[in-house]
Amino acid sequence: MTTPPFDIVAVGGGLAGSALAASMAKKGARVLVLEKELRFKDRVRGEYIATWGVAEASELGIETQLFNTCAMPLPWIDMGFGPRNLADTTPQLLPCMSFFHPEMQETLLAEAEGAGAEVRRGVTVMSIAPGANPSLLAASNGAEERIHARLIVAADGRGSAARKWAGFTAQKNVQPFQFAGVRLSGVSVRKDMCLFVFNPELGLAAGMVPQSDESCRAYLGYPADGGFTLHGTDKLGAFLAESRKVGPLFADCYA
Repeated sequence: MTTPPFDIVAVGGGLAGSALAASMAKKGARVLVLEKELRFKDRVRGEYIATWGVAEASELGIETQLFNTCAMPLPWIDMGFGPRNLADTTPQLLPCMSFFHPEMQETLLAEAEGAGAEVRRGVTVMSIAPGANPSLLAASNGAEERIHARLIVAADGRGSAARKWAGFTAQKNVQPFQFAGVRLSGVSVRKDMCLFVFNPELGLAAGMVPQSDESCRAYLGYPADGGFTLHGTDKLGAFLAESRKVGPLFADCYA
């Protein structure tokens, strides 16, 4: 049997695919990353890594590069009970980490490429053939290519098509909460502290994560049956108003 040209093909160049590619390429694996987007877009998603995740990033060898480029340490957290120093009170003795997601993706893709992985962007994966000799069909600039590898990793996000091609069964739990997020500037918040507070009386949860460019990512969780949704720029006022209800910390932030 002909040896496949790659040990690993990662479908998706986000946090998971790029971190895997960088780590494995540093170990000498022949790695290919296929990323659909030519330019990463800003979407509302997690931009906060807890202390145990920072420890894992260190083990993968990507923590230093993230901190040197796009990420910032947040040693303090306030969950409504007063500030807590994570670097002193967690088993890892580390701060948490925040970043702007598109910058993080660019950083880790560059890290993977610098480690020896091949990165192709603007590539759409059309299908995956699992089995003893896995392969995938990829399309770029109107041309299709069948690519073989020892291992194909599906890291193509929440709406993964690869999950369906591989025949994995998906189960969806009904969630009682909706979550909204927005990127803001001019927020009154400590740059070394994140905020996460749940108000059980109102069924509201709010978060505030400072980022390296003087902006903040703000989140709000609210009941799915609350009779309103927070989607679109015209709902910013409602987002701020509901966030203030969570507690004094957020009322002060948005003052």
